[in-house]
Amino acid sequence: MTELLQIQERKATHEDERRWHERATAAFSHQGTRLLQSRWWPGIIQVPTLLVFLVIFYAAFFGPADPRRNFATVLSWIVWWPLLAVTYFVFGRIWCAACPMITIGDFLQKHFSLRWKAPNFLKKRYLGAVVLLLAILYQAWVEEVTGASYSPMVTGLILLSFTAGAVMSDLLFERHVWCRYLCPLGAWIGVFSMSSIMEVRADKRVCESAKCKGIYCYSGRDGQRGCAWINTPRTMTSNRYCSICGDCFKACPHGSLSLRLRPPTKEVEFSRKENFEDAMSGVAAIGVVAFQGLVMLDFWHFVRSEWKDTALFGSSPLVYGTAIVGMVLASMGLFFLAALVHSRITGEPIRQNLSLFGFTFLPLVLMSHISHNLGMMTHQTHLILPAVAGLVGYQIEPDHLSTLLSPGAWHILHASIILVGTAMTLWLIARICRVKREGGCPRYASLPYVGLAVAYTIAFFLILHPDMLLRV
Repeated sequence: MTELLQIQERKATHEDERRWHERATAAFSHQGTRLLQSRWWPGIIQVPTLLVFLVIFYAAFFGPADPRRNFATVLSWIVWWPLLAVTYFVFGRIWCAACPMITIGDFLQKHFSLRWKAPNFLKKRYLGAVVLLLAILYQAWVEEVTGASYSPMVTGLILLSFTAGAVMSDLLFERHVWCRYLCPLGAWIGVFSMSSIMEVRADKRVCESAKCKGIYCYSGRDGQRGCAWINTPRTMTSNRYCSICGDCFKACPHGSLSLRLRPPTKEVEFSRKENFEDAMSGVAAIGVVAFQGLVMLDFWHFVRSEWKDTALFGSSPLVYGTAIVGMVLASMGLFFLAALVHSRITGEPIRQNLSLFGFTFLPLVLMSHISHNLGMMTHQTHLILPAVAGLVGYQIEPDHLSTLLSPGAWHILHASIILVGTAMTLWLIARICRVKREGGCPRYASLPYVGLAVAYTIAFFLILHPDMLLRV
Protein backbone atom coordinates (compact mmCIF):
# COMPACT_ATOMS: atom_id res chain seq x y z
CA MET A 1 0.00 0.00 0.00
CA THR A 2 2.83 2.38 0.89
CA GLU A 3 4.61 1.62 -2.40
CA LEU A 4 1.39 2.31 -4.31
CA LEU A 5 1.04 5.71 -2.61
CA GLN A 6 4.67 6.55 -3.42
CA ILE A 7 4.10 5.66 -7.08
CA GLN A 8 0.99 7.83 -7.18
CA GLU A 9 2.86 10.72 -5.55
CA ARG A 10 5.67 10.45 -8.10
CA LYS A 11 3.14 10.44 -10.95
CA ALA A 12 1.39 13.49 -9.49
CA THR A 13 4.72 15.30 -9.08
CA HIS A 14 5.72 14.46 -12.64
CA GLU A 15 2.37 15.69 -13.93
CA ASP A 16 2.70 18.96 -11.98
CA GLU A 17 6.20 19.48 -13.38
CA ARG A 18 4.97 18.80 -16.92
CA ARG A 19 2.13 21.30 -16.56
CA TRP A 20 4.46 23.93 -15.09
CA HIS A 21 6.88 23.41 -17.97
CA GLU A 22 4.08 23.74 -20.51
CA ARG A 23 2.81 26.97 -18.90
CA ALA A 24 6.33 28.43 -18.72
CA THR A 25 7.02 27.51 -22.35
CA ALA A 26 3.69 28.96 -23.49
CA ALA A 27 4.34 32.20 -21.57
CA PHE A 28 7.79 32.53 -23.13
CA SER A 29 6.43 31.85 -26.61
CA HIS A 30 3.68 34.45 -26.15
CA GLN A 31 6.04 37.19 -24.95
CA GLY A 32 8.74 36.30 -27.48
CA THR A 33 6.26 36.33 -30.34
CA ARG A 34 4.91 39.73 -29.24
CA LEU A 35 8.46 41.10 -29.22
CA LEU A 36 9.20 39.87 -32.74
CA GLN A 37 5.90 41.31 -34.00
CA SER A 38 6.75 44.70 -32.49
CA ARG A 39 7.81 47.54 -34.76
CA TRP A 40 10.72 48.14 -32.39
CA TRP A 41 12.30 44.81 -33.24
CA PRO A 42 15.08 44.35 -34.33
CA GLY A 43 15.90 48.07 -34.15
CA ILE A 44 16.32 47.93 -30.36
CA ILE A 45 19.35 45.68 -30.81
CA GLN A 46 20.56 47.03 -34.16
CA VAL A 47 21.04 50.67 -33.15
CA PRO A 48 23.20 50.03 -30.03
CA THR A 49 25.23 47.44 -31.95
CA LEU A 50 25.86 49.85 -34.81
CA LEU A 51 27.00 52.58 -32.41
CA VAL A 52 29.44 50.23 -30.66
CA PHE A 53 30.64 49.03 -34.07
CA LEU A 54 31.51 52.60 -35.07
CA VAL A 55 33.43 53.10 -31.82
CA ILE A 56 35.34 49.88 -32.50
CA PHE A 57 36.24 51.14 -35.97
CA TYR A 58 37.51 54.41 -34.53
CA ALA A 59 39.55 52.66 -31.82
CA ALA A 60 41.00 50.16 -34.29
CA PHE A 61 42.49 52.82 -36.54
CA PHE A 62 43.06 55.72 -34.15
CA GLY A 63 43.33 54.13 -30.70
CA PRO A 64 46.39 52.85 -28.76
CA ALA A 65 48.65 50.38 -30.56
CA ASP A 66 48.82 48.19 -27.45
CA PRO A 67 46.07 45.54 -27.92
CA ARG A 68 45.67 45.19 -24.15
CA ARG A 69 44.66 48.86 -23.93
CA ASN A 70 42.76 49.19 -27.20
CA PHE A 71 38.97 49.12 -27.05
CA ALA A 72 38.69 47.42 -30.46
CA THR A 73 40.81 44.37 -29.63
CA VAL A 74 39.61 44.01 -26.04
CA LEU A 75 35.91 44.26 -26.90
CA SER A 76 36.16 42.17 -30.08
CA TRP A 77 38.28 39.29 -28.80
CA ILE A 78 37.74 39.22 -25.03
CA VAL A 79 34.06 40.24 -24.75
CA TRP A 80 32.20 39.91 -28.05
CA TRP A 81 33.73 36.69 -29.42
CA PRO A 82 33.20 34.61 -26.22
CA LEU A 83 29.68 35.97 -25.63
CA LEU A 84 28.86 35.36 -29.29
CA ALA A 85 29.63 31.66 -28.73
CA VAL A 86 27.07 31.62 -25.91
CA THR A 87 24.41 33.21 -28.14
CA TYR A 88 24.69 30.27 -30.56
CA PHE A 89 23.35 28.00 -27.84
CA VAL A 90 20.74 30.36 -26.39
CA PHE A 91 19.49 32.45 -29.32
CA GLY A 92 20.75 30.74 -32.48
CA ARG A 93 21.55 33.27 -35.23
CA ILE A 94 20.23 36.31 -33.39
CA TRP A 95 23.60 38.03 -33.85
CA CYS A 96 22.82 38.16 -37.57
CA ALA A 97 19.73 40.26 -36.77
CA ALA A 98 21.83 42.67 -34.69
CA CYS A 99 24.84 42.67 -37.05
CA PRO A 100 25.79 46.21 -38.14
CA MET A 101 26.48 44.94 -41.66
CA ILE A 102 22.80 44.00 -41.96
CA THR A 103 21.73 47.38 -40.59
CA ILE A 104 23.84 49.14 -43.22
CA GLY A 105 22.77 46.66 -45.90
CA ASP A 106 19.06 47.14 -45.22
CA PHE A 107 19.45 50.88 -45.77
CA LEU A 108 21.40 50.38 -49.01
CA GLN A 109 18.93 47.82 -50.35
CA LYS A 110 16.01 50.10 -49.67
CA HIS A 111 17.48 53.08 -51.52
CA PHE A 112 20.27 52.01 -53.90
CA SER A 113 20.21 48.26 -54.64
CA LEU A 114 19.99 46.83 -58.16
CA ARG A 115 17.96 43.97 -56.62
CA TRP A 116 19.32 41.17 -58.78
CA LYS A 117 18.33 37.61 -57.94
CA ALA A 118 20.87 35.46 -56.09
CA PRO A 119 23.12 33.60 -58.57
CA ASN A 120 21.87 30.08 -59.19
CA PHE A 121 25.29 28.51 -58.65
CA LEU A 122 25.18 29.58 -55.00
CA LYS A 123 21.96 27.63 -54.53
CA LYS A 124 23.39 24.34 -55.74
CA ARG A 125 23.59 21.85 -52.89
CA TYR A 126 27.16 20.67 -53.33
CA LEU A 127 28.64 24.06 -54.10
CA GLY A 128 26.79 25.72 -51.25
CA ALA A 129 28.22 23.27 -48.74
CA VAL A 130 31.73 23.71 -50.16
CA VAL A 131 31.47 27.51 -50.00
CA LEU A 132 30.31 27.34 -46.37
CA LEU A 133 33.17 25.00 -45.44
CA LEU A 134 35.76 27.17 -47.19
CA ALA A 135 34.33 30.27 -45.50
CA ILE A 136 34.69 28.67 -42.05
CA LEU A 137 38.26 27.55 -42.78
CA TYR A 138 39.19 30.94 -44.25
CA GLN A 139 37.93 32.84 -41.23
CA ALA A 140 39.87 30.70 -38.73
CA TRP A 141 42.99 30.77 -40.91
CA VAL A 142 42.98 34.56 -41.43
CA GLU A 143 42.57 35.23 -37.70
CA GLU A 144 45.71 33.24 -36.88
CA VAL A 145 47.90 34.22 -39.85
CA THR A 146 47.31 37.94 -39.34
CA GLY A 147 47.50 37.80 -35.54
CA ALA A 148 44.27 39.82 -35.49
CA SER A 149 43.74 39.60 -31.74
CA TYR A 150 47.16 41.18 -31.14
CA SER A 151 46.68 44.05 -33.59
CA PRO A 152 43.96 46.72 -33.44
CA MET A 153 44.70 47.70 -37.03
CA VAL A 154 44.29 44.16 -38.36
CA THR A 155 41.10 43.74 -36.32
CA GLY A 156 39.73 46.86 -37.98
CA LEU A 157 40.77 45.70 -41.45
CA ILE A 158 39.05 42.33 -40.98
CA LEU A 159 35.84 44.08 -39.92
CA LEU A 160 36.23 46.43 -42.88
CA SER A 161 36.58 43.50 -45.30
CA PHE A 162 33.39 41.90 -43.93
CA THR A 163 31.59 45.23 -44.27
CA ALA A 164 32.82 45.65 -47.86
CA GLY A 165 31.57 42.18 -48.80
CA ALA A 166 28.16 42.82 -47.27
CA VAL A 167 27.84 46.27 -48.87
CA MET A 168 28.75 45.00 -52.35
CA SER A 169 26.27 42.15 -52.03
CA ASP A 170 23.44 44.40 -50.84
CA LEU A 171 24.07 46.91 -53.62
CA LEU A 172 23.80 44.18 -56.24
CA PHE A 173 21.31 41.61 -54.95
CA GLU A 174 17.92 41.46 -53.29
CA ARG A 175 17.63 39.92 -49.83
CA HIS A 176 20.68 38.94 -47.76
CA VAL A 177 22.77 36.96 -50.26
CA TRP A 178 26.02 37.71 -48.40
CA CYS A 179 24.61 36.55 -45.07
CA ARG A 180 23.01 33.40 -46.46
CA TYR A 181 25.75 32.14 -48.78
CA LEU A 182 29.07 33.96 -48.34
CA CYS A 183 29.67 35.40 -44.86
CA PRO A 184 32.39 33.34 -43.09
CA LEU A 185 31.05 34.19 -39.64
CA GLY A 186 27.49 33.49 -40.74
CA ALA A 187 28.51 30.03 -41.93
CA TRP A 188 30.03 29.31 -38.52
CA ILE A 189 26.98 30.59 -36.63
CA GLY A 190 24.57 28.72 -38.90
CA VAL A 191 26.08 25.33 -38.11
CA PHE A 192 26.04 25.89 -34.34
CA SER A 193 22.55 27.42 -34.31
CA MET A 194 21.19 23.92 -34.89
CA SER A 195 21.92 23.27 -31.20
CA SER A 196 20.06 26.37 -29.99
CA ILE A 197 17.32 26.19 -27.36
CA MET A 198 15.11 28.59 -29.36
CA GLU A 199 13.43 28.28 -32.73
CA VAL A 200 11.07 30.19 -34.98
CA ARG A 201 8.45 27.90 -36.51
CA ALA A 202 5.11 28.21 -38.25
CA ASP A 203 1.94 26.42 -37.20
CA LYS A 204 1.11 24.52 -40.38
CA ARG A 205 -2.47 24.04 -39.23
CA VAL A 206 -2.95 27.81 -39.22
CA CYS A 207 -1.35 28.12 -42.67
CA GLU A 208 -3.65 25.42 -44.06
CA SER A 209 -6.85 26.56 -42.35
CA ALA A 210 -6.27 30.17 -43.42
CA LYS A 211 -5.66 28.93 -46.98
CA CYS A 212 -2.67 31.23 -47.26
CA LYS A 213 -1.91 31.53 -50.97
CA GLY A 214 0.42 34.50 -50.90
CA ILE A 215 3.14 32.88 -48.75
CA TYR A 216 3.47 36.33 -47.20
CA CYS A 217 6.12 35.16 -44.72
CA TYR A 218 8.43 34.85 -47.74
CA SER A 219 7.11 37.38 -50.25
CA GLY A 220 5.95 40.10 -47.82
CA ARG A 221 2.82 42.26 -48.01
CA ASP A 222 1.70 45.91 -47.77
CA GLY A 223 5.24 47.28 -47.81
CA GLN A 224 6.49 44.81 -45.19
CA ARG A 225 9.14 42.56 -46.65
CA GLY A 226 9.15 38.83 -46.06
CA CYS A 227 12.12 36.67 -45.13
CA ALA A 228 15.33 38.32 -46.30
CA TRP A 229 17.25 35.05 -45.91
CA ILE A 230 15.79 33.40 -49.03
CA ASN A 231 13.91 31.08 -46.70
CA THR A 232 10.26 30.00 -46.51
CA PRO A 233 9.32 30.22 -42.82
CA ARG A 234 6.03 28.29 -43.18
CA THR A 235 8.00 25.12 -44.07
CA MET A 236 11.21 25.89 -42.16
CA THR A 237 12.59 23.03 -40.04
CA SER A 238 16.09 24.30 -39.27
CA ASN A 239 17.66 27.28 -37.49
CA ARG A 240 20.57 27.47 -39.93
CA TYR A 241 19.12 30.29 -42.01
CA CYS A 242 16.92 32.11 -39.50
CA SER A 243 18.21 35.22 -37.70
CA ILE A 244 15.05 35.79 -35.60
CA CYS A 245 14.76 39.19 -37.30
CA GLY A 246 10.94 39.18 -37.08
CA ASP A 247 10.19 40.15 -40.70
CA CYS A 248 8.09 37.03 -41.29
CA PHE A 249 6.11 37.70 -38.08
CA LYS A 250 5.12 41.14 -39.31
CA ALA A 251 4.33 39.95 -42.84
CA CYS A 252 2.11 37.01 -41.83
CA PRO A 253 -1.54 38.17 -41.52
CA HIS A 254 -2.64 34.96 -39.79
CA GLY A 255 -0.31 34.87 -36.77
CA SER A 256 1.08 31.48 -37.75
CA LEU A 257 4.66 32.09 -36.60
CA SER A 258 5.91 31.85 -33.04
CA LEU A 259 9.16 31.87 -31.08
CA ARG A 260 9.51 28.64 -29.12
CA LEU A 261 11.73 26.98 -26.57
CA ARG A 262 13.04 23.52 -27.38
CA PRO A 263 15.61 20.96 -26.20
CA PRO A 264 19.03 21.79 -27.73
CA THR A 265 19.17 18.32 -29.27
CA LYS A 266 15.77 18.52 -30.99
CA GLU A 267 16.83 19.68 -34.45
CA VAL A 268 19.55 17.07 -34.85
CA GLU A 269 17.40 14.32 -33.34
CA PHE A 270 14.41 14.83 -35.61
CA SER A 271 16.23 15.95 -38.75
CA ARG A 272 16.18 13.28 -41.43
CA LYS A 273 16.65 15.48 -44.49
CA GLU A 274 20.22 16.70 -44.02
CA ASN A 275 22.38 15.86 -47.01
CA PHE A 276 25.86 14.44 -46.87
CA GLU A 277 27.61 17.72 -47.70
CA ASP A 278 25.92 19.72 -44.94
CA ALA A 279 26.50 16.96 -42.40
CA MET A 280 30.22 17.06 -43.16
CA SER A 281 30.30 20.77 -42.27
CA GLY A 282 29.25 19.75 -38.76
CA VAL A 283 32.14 17.27 -38.58
CA ALA A 284 34.55 19.88 -39.98
CA ALA A 285 33.64 22.18 -37.09
CA ILE A 286 35.31 19.65 -34.76
CA GLY A 287 38.63 20.18 -36.50
CA VAL A 288 38.27 23.97 -36.61
CA VAL A 289 37.58 24.22 -32.85
CA ALA A 290 40.51 21.90 -32.15
CA PHE A 291 42.74 24.06 -34.37
CA GLN A 292 41.74 27.22 -32.49
CA GLY A 293 42.89 25.58 -29.26
CA LEU A 294 46.03 23.99 -30.70
CA VAL A 295 47.59 27.26 -31.86
CA MET A 296 47.23 28.72 -28.34
CA LEU A 297 49.19 25.95 -26.61
CA ASP A 298 52.74 26.45 -25.35
CA PHE A 299 53.66 23.26 -27.20
CA TRP A 300 52.64 24.77 -30.55
CA HIS A 301 54.75 27.88 -30.05
CA PHE A 302 57.68 25.80 -28.79
CA VAL A 303 57.63 23.66 -31.95
CA ARG A 304 57.38 26.75 -34.16
CA SER A 305 60.33 28.41 -32.45
CA GLU A 306 62.46 25.25 -32.62
CA TRP A 307 61.72 24.61 -36.30
CA LYS A 308 61.35 28.19 -37.47
CA ASP A 309 64.09 27.78 -40.09
CA THR A 310 62.26 24.98 -41.92
CA ALA A 311 60.16 25.63 -45.01
CA LEU A 312 56.92 24.62 -43.29
CA PHE A 313 57.23 26.30 -39.89
CA GLY A 314 58.99 29.37 -41.26
CA SER A 315 55.90 30.45 -43.20
CA SER A 316 52.89 31.47 -41.11
CA PRO A 317 50.33 31.12 -43.94
CA LEU A 318 51.66 27.67 -44.82
CA VAL A 319 51.98 26.28 -41.30
CA TYR A 320 48.58 27.56 -40.17
CA GLY A 321 46.95 26.38 -43.40
CA THR A 322 48.52 22.94 -43.01
CA ALA A 323 47.44 22.77 -39.36
CA ILE A 324 43.80 23.68 -39.91
CA VAL A 325 43.39 21.42 -42.94
CA GLY A 326 45.13 18.61 -41.06
CA MET A 327 42.86 18.96 -38.03
CA VAL A 328 39.73 19.02 -40.19
CA LEU A 329 40.86 15.98 -42.19
CA ALA A 330 41.73 14.14 -38.97
CA SER A 331 38.27 14.81 -37.49
CA MET A 332 36.61 13.71 -40.72
CA GLY A 333 38.83 10.63 -40.97
CA LEU A 334 37.94 9.46 -37.47
CA PHE A 335 34.26 10.06 -38.13
CA PHE A 336 34.46 8.15 -41.42
CA LEU A 337 36.14 5.24 -39.62
CA ALA A 338 33.36 5.12 -37.00
CA ALA A 339 30.72 5.28 -39.75
CA LEU A 340 32.48 2.46 -41.63
CA VAL A 341 32.43 0.19 -38.56
CA HIS A 342 28.79 1.08 -37.90
CA SER A 343 27.89 0.26 -41.50
CA ARG A 344 29.65 -3.09 -41.29
CA ILE A 345 27.59 -3.93 -38.20
CA THR A 346 24.24 -2.77 -39.58
CA GLY A 347 24.70 -3.50 -43.27
CA GLU A 348 23.54 0.03 -44.13
CA PRO A 349 25.19 2.25 -46.77
CA ILE A 350 28.02 4.28 -45.25
CA ARG A 351 26.83 7.49 -46.93
CA GLN A 352 23.50 7.14 -45.13
CA ASN A 353 25.26 6.86 -41.77
CA LEU A 354 27.54 9.79 -42.52
CA SER A 355 24.51 11.97 -43.22
CA LEU A 356 22.51 10.68 -40.25
CA PHE A 357 25.20 11.03 -37.57
CA GLY A 358 27.12 14.03 -38.96
CA PHE A 359 25.43 16.58 -36.71
CA THR A 360 25.23 14.43 -33.56
CA PHE A 361 28.60 15.78 -32.41
CA LEU A 362 27.50 19.42 -32.67
CA PRO A 363 26.55 19.77 -28.96
CA LEU A 364 29.99 18.50 -27.91
CA VAL A 365 31.77 20.83 -30.33
CA LEU A 366 29.61 23.82 -29.39
CA MET A 367 30.10 23.34 -25.65
CA SER A 368 33.85 22.89 -26.15
CA HIS A 369 33.92 26.09 -28.22
CA ILE A 370 31.96 27.96 -25.51
CA SER A 371 34.22 26.61 -22.76
CA HIS A 372 37.37 27.59 -24.64
CA ASN A 373 36.22 31.15 -25.33
CA LEU A 374 34.72 31.81 -21.90
CA GLY A 375 38.09 30.72 -20.51
CA MET A 376 39.78 33.46 -22.52
CA MET A 377 37.21 35.95 -21.25
CA THR A 378 37.45 35.04 -17.55
CA HIS A 379 41.25 35.19 -17.66
CA GLN A 380 41.28 38.68 -19.20
CA THR A 381 38.28 40.54 -17.79
CA HIS A 382 40.73 42.86 -16.01
CA LEU A 383 41.49 44.44 -19.42
CA ILE A 384 37.93 45.60 -20.08
CA LEU A 385 37.73 48.59 -17.71
CA PRO A 386 41.10 50.09 -18.77
CA ALA A 387 40.13 49.78 -22.46
CA VAL A 388 36.80 51.54 -21.89
CA ALA A 389 38.44 54.21 -19.72
CA GLY A 390 41.00 54.82 -22.45
CA LEU A 391 38.25 55.99 -24.80
CA VAL A 392 37.62 59.02 -22.60
CA GLY A 393 41.25 59.76 -21.77
CA TYR A 394 41.62 57.94 -18.44
CA GLN A 395 44.45 55.51 -17.83
CA ILE A 396 44.02 52.50 -15.55
CA GLU A 397 46.69 49.86 -15.08
CA PRO A 398 45.08 46.51 -15.97
CA ASP A 399 47.53 44.48 -13.91
CA HIS A 400 46.11 46.02 -10.72
CA LEU A 401 42.66 44.51 -11.38
CA SER A 402 41.53 40.97 -10.62
CA THR A 403 40.14 38.39 -13.05
CA LEU A 404 36.54 37.19 -12.98
CA LEU A 405 37.19 33.66 -11.63
CA SER A 406 40.02 31.96 -9.79
CA PRO A 407 41.97 29.34 -11.81
CA GLY A 408 40.55 26.50 -9.71
CA ALA A 409 36.95 27.61 -10.18
CA TRP A 410 37.43 28.01 -13.90
CA HIS A 411 39.00 24.55 -14.26
CA ILE A 412 35.87 23.01 -12.74
CA LEU A 413 33.52 25.10 -14.90
CA HIS A 414 35.60 24.38 -18.03
CA ALA A 415 35.35 20.62 -17.50
CA SER A 416 31.66 20.80 -16.64
CA ILE A 417 30.73 22.67 -19.83
CA ILE A 418 32.56 20.17 -22.05
CA LEU A 419 31.00 17.20 -20.23
CA VAL A 420 27.52 18.67 -20.73
CA GLY A 421 28.24 18.70 -24.47
CA THR A 422 29.49 15.12 -24.30
CA ALA A 423 26.32 14.02 -22.49
CA MET A 424 24.09 15.65 -25.14
CA THR A 425 26.05 14.02 -27.96
CA LEU A 426 25.88 10.58 -26.32
CA TRP A 427 22.14 11.07 -25.79
CA LEU A 428 21.67 11.90 -29.47
CA ILE A 429 23.64 8.83 -30.54
CA ALA A 430 21.53 6.66 -28.24
CA ARG A 431 18.25 8.16 -29.52
CA ILE A 432 19.11 7.67 -33.19
CA CYS A 433 20.36 4.13 -32.60
CA ARG A 434 17.24 3.31 -30.57
CA VAL A 435 15.07 4.21 -33.56
CA LYS A 436 17.28 2.11 -35.80
CA ARG A 437 17.05 -0.86 -33.40
CA GLU A 438 13.33 -0.98 -34.09
CA GLY A 439 14.31 -1.87 -37.64
CA GLY A 440 16.58 -4.70 -36.50
CA CYS A 441 19.80 -2.78 -35.79
CA PRO A 442 21.98 -4.53 -33.12
CA ARG A 443 22.23 -2.85 -29.72
CA TYR A 444 26.03 -2.64 -29.87
CA ALA A 445 25.97 -0.79 -33.22
CA SER A 446 26.24 2.54 -31.38
CA LEU A 447 29.63 1.66 -29.87
CA PRO A 448 31.76 3.13 -32.73
CA TYR A 449 30.11 6.55 -32.32
CA VAL A 450 30.17 6.35 -28.52
CA GLY A 451 33.89 5.60 -28.65
CA LEU A 452 34.41 8.49 -31.06
CA ALA A 453 32.53 10.88 -28.75
CA VAL A 454 34.75 9.83 -25.85
CA ALA A 455 37.87 10.25 -28.02
CA TYR A 456 36.80 13.75 -29.12
CA THR A 457 36.09 14.67 -25.49
CA ILE A 458 39.56 13.58 -24.37
CA ALA A 459 41.11 15.48 -27.29
CA PHE A 460 39.23 18.67 -26.36
CA PHE A 461 40.32 18.32 -22.73
CA LEU A 462 43.96 18.08 -23.87
CA ILE A 463 43.85 20.78 -26.54
CA LEU A 464 41.45 23.33 -25.03
CA HIS A 465 43.44 23.57 -21.83
CA PRO A 466 42.36 26.30 -19.37
CA ASP A 467 45.98 27.45 -18.90
CA MET A 468 46.72 28.03 -22.59
CA LEU A 469 48.18 31.28 -23.91
CA LEU A 470 45.88 34.31 -23.71
CA ARG A 471 44.19 35.82 -26.75
CA VAL A 472 45.29 39.47 -26.32
